[in-house]
Amino acid sequence: MSASTAVALVLAVASTTLTNLAYLREHDAAAALPVLCMRRPLHSLRLLLADRTWLLGFAMETGGFLLYAAALALASLALVQSVAAGGIGVLAFVSARMTGRHLKGRELNGVLLSALGLLALAVSLAGGSGEGGGGSTAAIVLWLGAIGALALAVLSLVRTLAGAAVSMDVTGGLFLSFDDVFMKV
Repeated sequence: MSASTAVALVLAVASTTLTNLAYLREHDAAAALPVLCMRRPLHSLRLLLADRTWLLGFAMETGGFLLYAAALALASLALVQSVAAGGIGVLAFVSARMTGRHLKGRELNGVLLSALGLLALAVSLAGGSGEGGGGSTAAIVLWLGAIGALALAVLSLVRTLAGAAVSMDVTGGLFLSFDDVFMKV
């Protein structure tokens, strides 16, 4: 892994952490305000802009976006996007910590699965050049077929173990990765 890719990974992790903390801060600040109304957008905007907690969250979100842009300047979209997607695990964990509640079994499993996915991404980068390259058509078709088969298996098997919502979420994520690979070919 090149130095620029390593720096990009650090920036992407910092970006997703900062952005998700910002979302929590903005949500809590907006929830404490009087009801915001789409029929009175300027009034709602004034309420938000007058609240220092919400403004700090917005500034944090902006900083997270700037870190994301810096990471994109150093590494591929696929890499930075993958790390940013892992931010949902960060969000779940941090929101539970900030509110003083404990994650339930499925929630904790989701956080751990998100962290495991990020670890798998890091392992997959070992020894890579970061330059990308052409793949063989047969390997790409095999990979896409495997993702599709796994998605269908998850849809049918996981549904009985974890419920329809979990199986559809995992299947949706797999099909998004299918689409991501397909669009880059």
